[in-house]
Amino acid sequence: MILALLFNAMLIHGVVPSMFGVGIIIPLIKGHNMDGSSSDNYRDITLSVHICKVLEMCILDIYGNYFFTSDLQFGFKKHVGCNHALYAVQSVLRHFTNCNSTVNLCALDMSKAFDTVNHFALFMKCMDHNVPIALLNILVNWYVMCTAVMQWYNAFSDVICLQCGVRHGGVLSPVLFTVYVNDVIMALSASGYGCYFYGMFVGCCMYAGDLLLLPPSLCDLQLMIDICSAELEGIDMCLNVNKSQDLRIGKWHARKVNRFVINGSPVEFVAEMKYLGWYIPSGNLAMPFVSVYIICMATFVCKMQ
Repeated sequence: MILALLFNAMLIHGVVPSMFGVGIIIPLIKGHNMDGSSSDNYRDITLSVHICKVLEMCILDIYGNYFFTSDLQFGFKKHVGCNHALYAVQSVLRHFTNCNSTVNLCALDMSKAFDTVNHFALFMKCMDHNVPIALLNILVNWYVMCTAVMQWYNAFSDVICLQCGVRHGGVLSPVLFTVYVNDVIMALSASGYGCYFYGMFVGCCMYAGDLLLLPPSLCDLQLMIDICSAELEGIDMCLNVNKSQDLRIGKWHARKVNRFVINGSPVEFVAEMKYLGWYIPSGNLAMPFVSVYIICMATFVCKMQ
């Protein structure tokens, strides 16, 4: 009852307590075999007040319908997950390869995706989704006063004012991020480039910030990359060319082609691509994907034998 009164008061006045904006950032290394001396090998998790997460869960329950995104965005939705995204990709590849076509895959990596969200652009996206003014006032008040301290073992840094980004570990953060980048999918769909399945656009697949382009032609792929770069540049984000990859599946997969570019930098062609924890191999046909877990288990069994 007390929390209900508190949350209703926040909606009426459009403010949250100052402690809601305070967080503790804990860096976690991405893998045990990675170099711990490089900051690029860490991801950060933000610890916040528990009541914050209760409020975020209430917001999603009441206002969740306002945070709608494209059906090609499979991240952080009810009854939808990685398996659905992978099934969609594999279905598209199988359909086109069975018709003797070659599909070009391009996995684009958004550089520091959650950390570079422009708050004002995010508020504009929320207004485009007709988010109620009471909720919008809370989000503006909340994000404007966000601060954090960095914890490294038992040491704490000075207070940092967070002027951009959504906090890792927040209940509402992933949903807000999908709304933030949803226009990338809409721009690709409106362009006319990419694969179509019985008149339906299936030229891309997105899970949060992991974007996979699926064009049937080489020309389409470069044009789609340019569209993504332009859309992301408009919201103060950019693509990481070092973590982006190209791959071809179909009859002409082995034919040498010119490398595609992101803002003038060439993208690497690979024989095997990792997407959402699964490996997609290049070849004549859309072979079943193999998960990282299965490969690790197989390697372990071989070593035991």
